[in-house]
Amino acid sequence: NVRRLETIRHYKQVKTSLSVSKGLIYGALSLKSTAFLLPTLLNTLMDSLNQRFLRDGGHLSRSPSWHLEELRTLMEVRNALASRSLSIQEPLDNAITRYLNALATLVHSDQRLALFNDTIEQDVRDVWRLWQSWRKTPPQPYFYLEAMRFVRLQQTSSVAIMDVGPPKLRLSRSFYGALSFEFSAAEERIIVNCGGYRGNNAAWRKVCKTTSAHSALTIDDENSWQPPTRANHTLVQQPDVKCDFVESQDRLGVEASYNGYVPFAGLIHSRRLVLSDEGNMLEGQDALTPHPSVSQHETRRVRLRFHLHPSVIISRISRGVVDVKTPMGQHWRFETLQEYAAGVEESVYLGDAGIPQKSLQITIESLIAKDKDLRIPWKLYRPAGGAA
Repeated sequence: NVRRLETIRHYKQVKTSLSVSKGLIYGALSLKSTAFLLPTLLNTLMDSLNQRFLRDGGHLSRSPSWHLEELRTLMEVRNALASRSLSIQEPLDNAITRYLNALATLVHSDQRLALFNDTIEQDVRDVWRLWQSWRKTPPQPYFYLEAMRFVRLQQTSSVAIMDVGPPKLRLSRSFYGALSFEFSAAEERIIVNCGGYRGNNAAWRKVCKTTSAHSALTIDDENSWQPPTRANHTLVQQPDVKCDFVESQDRLGVEASYNGYVPFAGLIHSRRLVLSDEGNMLEGQDALTPHPSVSQHETRRVRLRFHLHPSVIISRISRGVVDVKTPMGQHWRFETLQEYAAGVEESVYLGDAGIPQKSLQITIESLIAKDKDLRIPWKLYRPAGGAA
């Protein structure tokens, strides 16, 4: 079987598979006749890691679920080596450290994954415990994953995680979620993306990929990147995101701009998030500006979506204001200008094991006239007396 795996390894389709590398290494550890292969197999494993993980420790797929799956495989290999009292190569431990820190950046205060790019709520505490059983330093999240393109804003127990990367069009797990975000506080999720589907229904898989399935902005309910056949303008060949940061003693923020709507609508989308007041306020602004080289000829319908976790309930709705409550008694208020009436609509959530379940979403709708700018400010905060 080991020889068969060694032969399979050379085929292109599984050349970098961590599962295959794991099987080969287990075989070399179990059979004396193949123990001589171990150094070569470990070198092959390190080469495979360099193909699958980015320089900041994030996974090439930009999927937290895929990141966790492959990190678990890697840690199982490391555990097998340690259980046989074999010396652990320093590069292997250094790699695991980077991958764990990157993963921690994509985890909410409930110790489960954020729902970007085909991800569901997966608990990571078993990975933390295994790492610390080896007397290693607990993982430390980053503020910015520069290569994987995510930003984490954290103040006390409040966490906002934002996607500041373009969709990777050639990867099956890449969703149209540029500039989407999630928000949690005190181990409870409040604003979420819809998550990834786990099943055989192709229609559900397609729905989960859409921009509408994210806490993001849509124009005419279309995805934030369209195929070239639908392009009205050819100024942008590849989607891209640029971002700057706000860092002060009591404020953490990010401002990002995305060009993916330019080919379809001639508009640049910018989103600004600032977490302040010890995590009790998340201020946001979404803006659309015409590309300087494009003349607009149509009025477009704009919709902002803020999907709510199924456990969150709506306690009050008035013009521009939506009050929500969590199972642990937290009270949060979503507020925008009255001219941008905030409403509540049905949604769907697949974060729990990839199974669709009913939920709600806060929406803001507006129109952007030709050759005009549009700016929509909003905020989510604990009103006076809101339980922590």
